[in-house]
Amino acid sequence: MEEQYGFTITNTPVRVMQVGNLTSYTFHIERDSPNSTYFENLVVQNDSIGNTTAHIIKYTPFMPMMQFAEHNSYSFVGDSEVTSIVYDDNTININGRVITVCRNLYRTMCNGKSDGSCTGSPHIVNGACLNYSPNCIF
Repeated sequence: MEEQYGFTITNTPVRVMQVGNLTSYTFHIERDSPNSTYFENLVVQNDSIGNTTAHIIKYTPFMPMMQFAEHNSYSFVGDSEVTSIVYDDNTININGRVITVCRNLYRTMCNGKSDGSCTGSPHIVNGACLNYSPNCIF
């Protein structure tokens, strides 16, 4: 898959999120020809009936991102572009054409702090949000 789509999964921690019966794995990726104006992630999702999908999400920031050490998260303001990729042969029909599925991209955010209050800066949800301030997720 990496050779086919021209990227390499970096040696950084994988972000795992579980919501209900859906498990999502987010990997940071780098292109063979780097570009400093954007960054990309590979997102692989498994649902409750064993379906696996994969997407490359390209993030182009409008302004510098702020990191929140307390949450091991960051703020992001910019464009996101989703490209579905063939993860396995289940997404190819009998004629060899890729089956296109329309998807919406939603960013789950949190403004929680480690004390459980919802008065922090909005940031992408992480484990601390789920553990300490689940009511602050939007």
